Amino acid sequence: MFWNKKDEPSPLGVPLGDLMVMLQPTSIKGSLKGNTLTARHEHYTIRLEVVPPETRESENGPIRAVVRMITELPKPTPVARARDARSLRRIGMTTQRRATRMNMRDKCPPWVIFHVPHDSMLVPSEVRRQITLTDGELDEELIKMTDHLTLLLFASGAPEAQVIRAPASRLVVDVERFADDRREPMADRGMGAVYSVTSSLKPLRRPLLDGERDALMLAYYRPHLARLEAAVSTAIDLHGRCLVIDCHSFPSLALPYELADPAVARPGICIGTDASHTSRELAIAFVAAFQREGWSVDLNQPFAGALVPGSRYGQDRRVNAVMVEINRQLYLRESDATPLPAFATVAERVRNRCMAAIAACNT
Repeated sequence: MFWNKKDEPSPLGVPLGDLMVMLQPTSIKGSLKGNTLTARHEHYTIRLEVVPPETRESENGPIRAVVRMITELPKPTPVARARDARSLRRIGMTTQRRATRMNMRDKCPPWVIFHVPHDSMLVPSEVRRQITLTDGELDEELIKMTDHLTLLLFASGAPEAQVIRAPASRLVVDVERFADDRREPMADRGMGAVYSVTSSLKPLRRPLLDGERDALMLAYYRPHLARLEAAVSTAIDLHGRCLVIDCHSFPSLALPYELADPAVARPGICIGTDASHTSRELAIAFVAAFQREGWSVDLNQPFAGALVPGSRYGQDRRVNAVMVEINRQLYLRESDATPLPAFATVAERVRNRCMAAIAACNT
């Protein structure tokens, strides 16, 4: 028997009613039934269900409630597919994907998670209305800020459950930023989880109305991190360990928002580490693996760090993490994001180097 059939705005103390109020000025349609809040969005349906906890106590104190979040993703619309697949069509990437697919199911350990946060170019129509750039300016910004084709570079052929990809552009929300701007260093430049400026530090979107930022986070940020948390938890539960490979690329010349000297030469590969979750052995293995391929490699330059789910960060040493950043000039014509003819070869080399580094740490 369901424990509470009435529409309760704060079941077990969880303020679902307050969330409903926050959604009202947005285009997300919310409904509250029993102990479940359903938020319907153009690209998502999210259900938040409040249930009694199985145990009432934890190391951090009493547990009053458990909130389950279920996200349903509809098939992309033709317009969304067209924008996100634009660079793929230029070289017939569907065929290339088949040609370059190595047997990742055999080579990739089941406890490895590929996190691909920035390779989408999708800007949903309701978010587009917030952005003040012209269509041409937006296309240019997407070319500059997207980690183009990193899904294929790193994870082509990997089991779907081991790949966590953000479906929307980082111009919609950046899933690698802290949700709280007070904790996010880039928020001081207008580039927290929800950007207010472009890569040139010029205005990107109009001032958001009350509730609009929260709606963006609810629709795009929190479901993505929930999927990452779930994938990491599954790896820990089944295998007792997890390695998150944070998959990125970077422009060959520094963009203005980086506040770096564009005249400084950049390496072919950047390996990013975290003091709590990247062992010295793991860092050395990844640096050495890519160096053996003949690429120049820097550690934590021009970018630093590696993503770990917040619930595990600094607490669970079974979760390891490393960031791998590929210089875009190795595989892309940066002016218009057209893949180079050598893309398939570079992608295979990248995937092989990642697997070689992992193998070196397990021998």
